[in-house]
Amino acid sequence: MAKKKPTAKGLIPFDLPLNEEQKELAASCERMVVNIAKKSANRNNNFDDLIDAGQMGLIRAAQTYDEAKGAFSTHAYRWILAKVLRARHELNKNNARKDYAFDVRNLPSRPAEDTWFDPDVVLQAFDSLPRQLQDVVRLRVWDDDAKKLDKVARRLGCVKQTVLTRQAKAFGILRDTLWRYAREAS
Repeated sequence: MAKKKPTAKGLIPFDLPLNEEQKELAASCERMVVNIAKKSANRNNNFDDLIDAGQMGLIRAAQTYDEAKGAFSTHAYRWILAKVLRARHELNKNNARKDYAFDVRNLPSRPAEDTWFDPDVVLQAFDSLPRQLQDVVRLRVWDDDAKKLDKVARRLGCVKQTVLTRQAKAFGILRDTLWRYAREAS
């Protein structure tokens, strides 16, 4: 079965506050929205979301266009590309957050009293982590002054993505170690 090719017809909802000239300008560049969205899409992005963002860029371009500054297509291209890239960034950021198995905000700062893990075992598992991973866990979970991601990254001298990667790795190791202990104890 052939893949349905996206079309540019009727992309712009013309019940928006655009005058007739702006509507004609927007209609003349509808296909550009699809082309830019297609070039900017990757496996994590929903193509329709990128087209929606591109439409908003095209509408904004029609509203802000000044004939004295050049061709509308150039002006529209910049607005569409900016909106599509911003939407792609936001979509990727949201997808990246879903990839992490643990969210530090949902973790208790201390083990609950009814936990079946011996605190010595938890500390032993924590001590088995490499130093970099220990620092991330300590700062993100137990240090009240530095729980925010940007503060932790600044304190460790790395970027936020590195902190998130180390955090996910540390919690994975801790989880595996504690589950291994639980299986051995039962």
